[in-house]
Amino acid sequence: MIREEVGNEQLAGRLETLSGTYIGIDFSTRRQEWETETGRVAGVWANIIEGQLSVNERPSSVWKLFEPCFSYSKVPDCRAARRYPEVLSDRGWNYLLRSEKAMNMTDAGWIREAMNGDQARITDGRLSKRAAFTRAARSHDPHGSNWFTLAEWTEVVSTECSPFDPRRSEWTALEIVRQIVCPIVEEPTVTEERLDGLHPNNVLISKAWKTAFPLSRESAGVSWEGWRSHVRRTGKGAGAVGLRGSKRSVIDYRYVSYMQHGRGIDEWERRLHAVGRVLLGVVCLNHGSPRLWNIRGNEGVIALPRVQMFASLAISTPTVVLLEGCLGGRSAETRAIRRRPGLFGLREGTEANDTEFDAPL
Repeated sequence: MIREEVGNEQLAGRLETLSGTYIGIDFSTRRQEWETETGRVAGVWANIIEGQLSVNERPSSVWKLFEPCFSYSKVPDCRAARRYPEVLSDRGWNYLLRSEKAMNMTDAGWIREAMNGDQARITDGRLSKRAAFTRAARSHDPHGSNWFTLAEWTEVVSTECSPFDPRRSEWTALEIVRQIVCPIVEEPTVTEERLDGLHPNNVLISKAWKTAFPLSRESAGVSWEGWRSHVRRTGKGAGAVGLRGSKRSVIDYRYVSYMQHGRGIDEWERRLHAVGRVLLGVVCLNHGSPRLWNIRGNEGVIALPRVQMFASLAISTPTVVLLEGCLGGRSAETRAIRRRPGLFGLREGTEANDTEFDAPL
C-alpha cells in the first residue's frame, strides 16, 4: 500500500523487513496485540508512518486503516487520534465526549474542528456538562444576518475571488487588523482585553464586504478605488469588523499560547501573537496551524514555519516586519529585556541590545 500511496520503495522495503520480525500484525489485529507484539501501541506506528505518507498535511489512506486499531483508553492512541480532528471517528468522538479525563477549555477550537459541522456532534456538545464541548458547540450559534466569521471570509475570497480582486489583498488584511486594534486607541471604554478573543472564528466581517460587489474567479469584482471607498464608508460607526461575545467565542491553545516551558506567558505577548496570527492567516488565506500541534504539547516544541510562509507571500517589507514583530522570537526577547532588564544584567532604562551575544542576521 505504501508503494501505491507515494511510490516510496525504500520506506516500503524497510517496513516490510521490520514487519517480518513481528508475528501476525496487520490492520485486522486486535488492539491490545499491537503493543504486545511490537512494543508500541498502534497510534505510535500510525504517526511514524503518517509522517512519511502525508501530503500537504492531509490524512493518507493508511491513516483510515490504522484508526480502528486505536485503543482510546491508552494515552498514546488517544493523543495520536487528535492529529486529524476532521476525520475523528464516531468511536473516538464518543470516547472523548464521555471520558472522565477532562479536556482543557483551550481545546474548544480543536473540538470545533472535530464537530466538522455535524449536527449530531454539535448537539452532543450542547448537552455536555464539560465546558470545552459546550463552548465549541456555542461557537456554531448564529452571529446575525449581517455578519460572517473571518474564517468564512477567508474561504470566500480564496475560492470565489480572482487573485486580482482587492478583497483578497494585503491592504485588506491590514485593514481588518486595523479595525480590530483601533478601538483600543480611539475609544476610552475599550481595553487591550479586546485582543484576548482573537481567533478566525471569533472575528466577524460585515457581509456587505461580500455582497456589495460580484464574486468572480475570472476577474476582479471591484476596482481598487471602489473597494477603498466602500471600506471607508462601511468602516464608520460600528465598523465592518467586529468580535463575537465571549460566551460564543472559541478558545484555542493552537492559536493563542497561554503557557511556555511550564510558565504563563505575558498578556501583552499573548495578544501580540494573536494579532500576528490573524494577519498572517488573512494574507496567506489559511488560518491553519501545523498539523502536529493538534497533538497537545507539540505547539510548544514545533515552531510555526513563518519564514517559509513569508517566502511564499507577495507582501511588502513593512508587513513582513510587522508580522515578525508579532510572531518572531527575537522581537519577543527584546521586549522581555525592556520589561525586566535585571534578568539580563542590565539597569533600568538601558537600551535593549543583545547583539554582543546574539548577532543580527
